[in-house]
Amino acid sequence: MLADANSNHTRKWILLLKKQQHHVALFSFYPSKDAWFEKNEIECHSFYDHNKVSLIKKIRYPLAFFKAKKVLRGFQADLVNAHYATSYGLLGVLLKPNKLITNFWGSDVFVFPKKSFLHAKLLRFILSKSDLICSSSLVMSKEINLYTSKEIAYIPFGIDLNEYPRKSSAINISKEKSIILGTVKTLEPVYRIDVAIEAVRLLNQNDEYKFELHIAGSGSLESELKVLATDAVKFHGKIQQSEVPVFLHTLDLFLNTSDFESFGVSTIEAMACGIPVVAHNSGGSAEIITNRKTGFLYSPNASEELAKQINDIVENGVILPEIADNAHQLVSEKYSINHTFMLLEKYF
Repeated sequence: MLADANSNHTRKWILLLKKQQHHVALFSFYPSKDAWFEKNEIECHSFYDHNKVSLIKKIRYPLAFFKAKKVLRGFQADLVNAHYATSYGLLGVLLKPNKLITNFWGSDVFVFPKKSFLHAKLLRFILSKSDLICSSSLVMSKEINLYTSKEIAYIPFGIDLNEYPRKSSAINISKEKSIILGTVKTLEPVYRIDVAIEAVRLLNQNDEYKFELHIAGSGSLESELKVLATDAVKFHGKIQQSEVPVFLHTLDLFLNTSDFESFGVSTIEAMACGIPVVAHNSGGSAEIITNRKTGFLYSPNASEELAKQINDIVENGVILPEIADNAHQLVSEKYSINHTFMLLEKYF
């Protein structure tokens, strides 16, 4: 497998392959920041010896080929599975393995080929050399098909429902307590956390209900967002993946304000926990959620529209238990780890 050693998606995928009794080794540009691979007895190789990224290091990326080639030769892999088409996928093509499986993650098809004619041509080349192409969402599959006529294996990135148990207590919308909104995202521009912060400020201008926004995550915009925030906004910093369900269980509503997402793992995590989701009507969110049936969609991505949608939900809170039931059932049927396991077995 060619992928980022520190990504939770990478690690979940490896555990799925291990569960199917496959022997997996990982090659990553950067090493693991913890002992996860040792604990799970997984062979892990990296090109650089520490995680600091610099332009000079990126220029050296082509040299990673020689180490990856040596690893591949020693491991004698039947399959090479590259995650993120336009970096690890290109490396996979250059390695010329027996079979190459390429997994798209999002910006490798929604952003990279739009940069220039040459970027688009490079993506087409990678796709032409891939024996299997995987996408986690239908909207991403459609975008990939702009660059290839090959069949796309649709494998949604499911979650373990045992790790994301449903919240035991009923959602309590009341004027007697603050309504708790929350999100779990890295604090980067694409996720538009500023929209959520401004929406809460607008909501709290009305004295009828009180709202709090709880943000789990860190990133380059943290300082800027804290300046925008009022006292009603609480920053929790980056939390461990194992802590996410506990955080979700404290919420009344989950907000996904991303401009665009190729899938939306955080959305299905909240839905599995029985937390109604309010999301921007685009990309993976619009694919997962049916408005006012399995969640709520707002459009365009403006604070006023989000605040209006939340206020409407609060005023009609009687529908929330039904929304939570429908959402949990949807995740169980379409986005559980067991469903992913079945599709992985079929295609691999």
